[in-house]
Amino acid sequence: MTASIHPMGINHPNAIVRDGEAAIACFKDLFGAEVMMEVPTTTCRAVLVEIGHVIVELFVPNEFLINARHGPHFLGLEYWVDIDEARAAMEAHGVRILTDHGHVIHTEPADAFGISFEFYGRSFFVPDSPIPTPLKPEAHWLAQPLGLSGLKGYTVAVQDADAAAAFFKSFLSGEPLYEEARPELGARAVGLSVAGSLVEFLAPVGDGPLLTELCRTGQGIRSFILRTADLARAKAHLAGRGLALVAGSSPSRFGISPEATQGVLFEIQA
Repeated sequence: MTASIHPMGINHPNAIVRDGEAAIACFKDLFGAEVMMEVPTTTCRAVLVEIGHVIVELFVPNEFLINARHGPHFLGLEYWVDIDEARAAMEAHGVRILTDHGHVIHTEPADAFGISFEFYGRSFFVPDSPIPTPLKPEAHWLAQPLGLSGLKGYTVAVQDADAAAAFFKSFLSGEPLYEEARPELGARAVGLSVAGSLVEFLAPVGDGPLLTELCRTGQGIRSFILRTADLARAKAHLAGRGLALVAGSSPSRFGISPEATQGVLFEIQA
């Protein structure tokens, strides 16, 4: 049997942004974000922020030139895993390592449908978390106008949803949830559950917005989905602030225009 990873949770999405201070200011204003810590690194600035009981790591390259072709985007995400199990599964699936610090690994995006996984052996959501700044309680975020309560999951733009789902089932022990048509995007969706969170693959079935995106950006994470206790209230709050909202990748969610969120796409769903 091929070795698989059994992730115990998601620690955080990883986003590449052009301007760290602008992104932090934007997320504070929009989501009430809290800066948690600066992560020591020499190749870029890395900072953890909390948004709605979700931790997001922002990577700000020292020189944005090397990222200019794709611009701001979600590079990947960090899963809480058994590191030895992760190493065995990576070898079995031919997933290469980009950086290896022993206790934390970053993988090659080309080997996983455009996603760079970060694997770490500890959780950020337990009392002995390695983050010195404690998370705000969920009740704090539920009391805010957006009523956010954690991470619902993420969407991935791919050329072949079946191939991507098969890989995630084998590599990350994904469990099937659904298959749906998404005519507004000209796409088909395949949903899996990984570590209790949704992973939704979106593949074009003809001309449409998703095919246009894929031609421009290639495969990879398209959006992260924040969970809200009240979808209508969250939408009304953002619209009332004059934020540009966009159709969600599913009728059950809506998105915030990336132009308002430093170039990365957040969607909101109950």
